[in-house]
Amino acid sequence: MYDDLSTILDQADGALASALKVAPPGRLDSAAATVRRLRNRIDYPQDLAIAALVGGTGSGKSSLFNALLDTDEAEVGGVRPTTSSPMLSIPAARRSEVSRYLSRFGPARRVTHENPPNLVLIDMPDTDSVEMSHRLTVDSLLPMVDAIVWVVDIEKYRDDALHSGFLRDMASESGRFLFVVNQVDRVAPEQAATIVADFELALQEDGFEQTRVFATSAHPAIGPPTGIEELRTELEETVDQSSVTKIAADLGSAVSEIIAAIGDSGIHFDDGWQSLRGEVASLAASGEIIAAGRQAASFLSTLAAQVSGKAREDCGVAAADVGRKVREIAKEAEATHPVDGAGERSGWFGAKGPSPGSVIDDRAEYIAGRLDEYVDEAVRPSLRARAEALSALAALAVSITSWRIERAR
Repeated sequence: MYDDLSTILDQADGALASALKVAPPGRLDSAAATVRRLRNRIDYPQDLAIAALVGGTGSGKSSLFNALLDTDEAEVGGVRPTTSSPMLSIPAARRSEVSRYLSRFGPARRVTHENPPNLVLIDMPDTDSVEMSHRLTVDSLLPMVDAIVWVVDIEKYRDDALHSGFLRDMASESGRFLFVVNQVDRVAPEQAATIVADFELALQEDGFEQTRVFATSAHPAIGPPTGIEELRTELEETVDQSSVTKIAADLGSAVSEIIAAIGDSGIHFDDGWQSLRGEVASLAASGEIIAAGRQAASFLSTLAAQVSGKAREDCGVAAADVGRKVREIAKEAEATHPVDGAGERSGWFGAKGPSPGSVIDDRAEYIAGRLDEYVDEAVRPSLRARAEALSALAALAVSITSWRIERAR
């Protein structure tokens, strides 16, 4: 069990919550799914992996399930779609040990197998079923598994509904996927190799950085199944990878994804702004309103390019608006710090006031203060939220490293 992982996942939830305030919509979905999946994993042994067989109608997914486990439990052929609800095959020696976790999969048929001894294999409902309940079941269960074995056949492996409807949305989690081109016995070996290569290309076009593709014939018309041992070996290795190293890697990937979503460059806003605002204020106070507005807009535009999400949006809006704001504040400064017609500011009973240069200094000070107020309202809140999120992510990264080192001892 991973009871000591709970604290780190709580920390990850906090970092996610901070990042959601500033990240673009939808950019953190995969990271959030990773954290949810790992939280589910707390409840079952670290030397056990759960893999799901997923595929469309007629892909031979259930035949592959039977071949991998040397069983005939999965129904093959007949009415389409054959697989209407999940079927879980559990290592016989560990059924009671994992029952509490597997209850989360809801009403599913449960059978047992002897080998592989540390792998739970799930035959999922067909993904292209006309039954919407099948699709909803698949979508809800995939976040709970360690590995996804996606099965296609030699005819529909390029189907747009498969790629645009499912796979492209999941490409960010490519490390969890194994792909199988099944029923290769129906074509010549050289044609099968061409199909596998073309499928790998399609997956790369979908955005998959890792493309582990296996060619199998789970239920050939003549002869024994082929390609099954290679796939089974890969699944057994998944068990080893699902332990501490893989969990730490998954968390690290989630952290990297969040940082990429909100921008990882260090923003020294306060130092830059404190230096710039004096220059902008001096220009505006001296009547160079356009130059002052352009300088402020350039600073904010550069800042927008270095961040993302809410911070980028706020900086971009401010960059477009700051020229108008400089003109408005400059007019306020002129009205509140006037110079009389003789070049002198009026005082009590006609006494001479400060020189024009002093008035310009006063106006510049006023403009600088009002620009501070504008920036505080326009961009500082989202920049501060971004800084807080990055700080939380840095602390999370340290915790992940410490946890991995401690568990490895």
